Formats: sequence, structure tokens, C-alpha cells
Amino acid sequence: MDIFLRRGTLWLRHKWDLVLVVGLAVLIFALQVWYLRLAAAPYTDESIYAQAGRMMFLQGYVPYKDFALPHPPLLALFSGVGFWIFHSMFPARVVYLFLNCASLLPLYLLLKHLSKQRVAALAAVLFYATYSDMVHHDWRFLALRQLSNVFLIMFLYFGIVQPTKKSGFWWQLAFALGSVLTFLQTAFNLAVVSLALIFSRPNGERRSAFFRYAKIGGGALMALLLLFLLIPQSLDMLILTHLGERLGNGVGRIDRMLNAARVLDGYFYVLGTASLLAGLLFLKNLRWYLLAMLAMIIGVSIPREFWTHYYVIAGPAFACGIMCFCLLIRRFLTNRLLWVGYVLVGMAVAYQLWLNVPGLWSEWMHNVNPQYYELAARVSTSANPILTFTQPIYAVDADRDIAYYYYATEARVLPSLSADEFSSLASQACLILLSGRDLGFVPQDIQDTWARIYTSVPWNGEEKIFVTHNPQCQ
Repeated sequence: MDIFLRRGTLWLRHKWDLVLVVGLAVLIFALQVWYLRLAAAPYTDESIYAQAGRMMFLQGYVPYKDFALPHPPLLALFSGVGFWIFHSMFPARVVYLFLNCASLLPLYLLLKHLSKQRVAALAAVLFYATYSDMVHHDWRFLALRQLSNVFLIMFLYFGIVQPTKKSGFWWQLAFALGSVLTFLQTAFNLAVVSLALIFSRPNGERRSAFFRYAKIGGGALMALLLLFLLIPQSLDMLILTHLGERLGNGVGRIDRMLNAARVLDGYFYVLGTASLLAGLLFLKNLRWYLLAMLAMIIGVSIPREFWTHYYVIAGPAFACGIMCFCLLIRRFLTNRLLWVGYVLVGMAVAYQLWLNVPGLWSEWMHNVNPQYYELAARVSTSANPILTFTQPIYAVDADRDIAYYYYATEARVLPSLSADEFSSLASQACLILLSGRDLGFVPQDIQDTWARIYTSVPWNGEEKIFVTHNPQCQ
């Protein structure tokens, strides 16, 4: 018994950091799962992918050809498989959350490998794990950005921590395919980190590294070309449509970045970016990786199509910046003053937690929509189809057909609807469900007309439900 105790103590002495990271991942997973069922948020983009997956698997529709889908199909396929197996979105959310939380461990290992310091890697992971915009939304509900981060982290893990592993090439190819087939914008991230992985190798190994990542990039490109060839409409929706977007000018973008999210993610953004820039000057051994991380941030900031929440796909880059922040403090302190560095790092982490944990805890404790499943259960007893617009997640969880919108082949058809077209759509539906954004999208006079000519279902939430009693619904 004493031998096992001594071995366990020795293991903890050397692996205490891994225990902390795994404990953090388990804690976040447990907290989010505990409140996930009640905190399901219908206003997230999860609605799009859940309905798309359901249409593909259960109704046989082809994405891009038969209905609009603004991003690659992998997340929708994952949603569809989950609903097909479990007949509910909740298990798919749990699996998705597990993947996100589990990715903290490989992220920590690769940052520790780069920094050679446990404290720097731990601080970076703590920032990343409490990143408000990401943890509030992307960790719990099926979203493109954080899933693509999981693939990117694993891609880097096999390239940095286990570069000589025999199966590493195939793992990296699989994760690269997963990333570009989840969120096309991450193709740029893969390209710049691949260049960093090539140029960070010793001169004698760069040639083989170049061919390795050229083959991986070629495989990802072939997968996209195959998608475009099999479904020609996908080229227009995935690339050409996005190239036409213009959302915000340069000054507005900087202002939105500095004031991003509900709980000041700008602190994470600015500290991470500034530390990456400083690291280029003083951390020469990491310069290729730091250049790649900065390129990831720039890659989100400058395209015509700009959304603040797209900074989530640069989350690993900001985390790398926090690692640099810790390394820079250590670089300029003598061993005698090392305690000052620990205090500064502790203060930086404490401020991040002070900013974000109250908001996260409040969202977990005060459910976004505690009536979510009650409403889905009520909708599940209605006749098909249901008329709902921008947020069909209730109808998906209720396993009801949807009368319109996602069957359109143009993603932006909806805003041009006239009063007569609204009336025509209502005549095709057996039940009308307006929730969240729908209440602002459907004109108030249309809502008043529907309330007058159809039967309003009593409901104590903000959603509006109308039974149409159309002839086909009898």
C-alpha cells in the first residue's frame, strides 16, 4: 500500500498541471451539462444547422441545391446524425460540449511544449476556458467556430507535440478536412499554421515538412472541389455570396473589437494581441508560430464579411498571446524577483475571471429559456407543417416539418416578403410559431392579423403560437 501511495504522490508531483487542466475541463463540462437542458437558447445559429441536418437525414434533401446553407455541411451532418439517433438535440449538444472541453488538454500540452513552462500554459488555458463569447454560446450550442477550433488544436497538437508519430499525418489530414468542412474561413488558419510548422523545423527537415503539409492542404482542397463539383450551387453559397458581404468599416471594427461581447472580451483580445507583437521582438525561437497567430487574428479582422463573434476562431491565437505575456514577464525578471512575475500573472488571470465568471455563472443559474422543452413538447402535438422563420429549433426538437424558409434556395429571400406572401405562407401551415427574432421580423400588423383570424394558443412565455385550422390540417 505504501508503494502505491508513494508512486501516486510522485506522479502528482510531476503531473499536477495535467490534473489541474483535466479538473478544469471536467468542472466546465459538469457545470454546463447541469444547466444545459434548461438553458437551451433558440436564438443561436444552432437552429440553422439542426434544421439542415434534419432535412438531409430524415427528409432526403440535398444542401445548397434544395435549401440554403451558408457554411460547409459537417456540423449540419453531425446535428442530423444526432437527431436521427436520439430524436432530440440534447445528446448532440452534450457530445459537442464534451469535445470542446476535452480540447483543453491538447491545447495545454502544445502550449507547454512551446513555452517549456507550466505556468504560462496554464494561464493561457484559463483565459481560453473562460472566454466569454465562446463559453456563453459556442461551447454549449452547436456552432461552427468552436468545433473548427477543436480541429485546429488537434492539427497543431500532432504537428508540434507529436510530429514524428507514424499516424500523425493521417490524423492531421483528418482534422484539416474536418476544419474546412465545418467553417471555410478556417482554411486560412490551417494555411498559416502549416507554414509555421514548416519554417519552425530545422533546415534539414523543412523539405519533408513542406511535402507533408502540401499533401494535407491538397487533400483539403480536393475535398472542397469535390463538394463544388457534386453540388455546383455550393460554390455560390459558400464563397461567392460571402465575398459580397461588407459589414463595418475599419474604425468601426476596431471599436467593436475593443468593446466585444457582453463581458469585455476585449481584455483578452488586446492583451493577447499586444503580447504576440511583443513576443515577435523578444521570443525569437517562437517567431514563426507567433506570426501565424497574428495572421489568424488579422484574417478575422480585415475581410469584407466581418462579425465580432468570428474572433472565436482566433481563440487559440489569443491564448498563445497569453502564453507570450507570461514568457515575457519571466524573461525580464531575475530569479530573485520571480515571485513578482507569479503575482503579475496571477493578477492578470484573476482579472479575467473577475470579468467573466459572474456572467457565466449567471447564465448557467438563470436559464436563458427554462420553457424551451415545454414549448417543444407542446409543438410536437400539432399537425404538420409549422410556419416559423429564423429560429426553427423548437420545430426541430418537436420533430415537426417546417412550411418555409429553409426550403428556399436563396438565403436572403425572407426579408423581401410582402403581406400577401406572408398570408400565402400562413395558408400552407397548420401552426404558426413566432419566437425571438421572428417577433421583430414579422411585421406587427401581420401578427395582429394572424391573432385575429387564427386561434391563439395560451402561453405564458414571450413566444406567440397560432393554430390556423386550414383545411389540410383537419
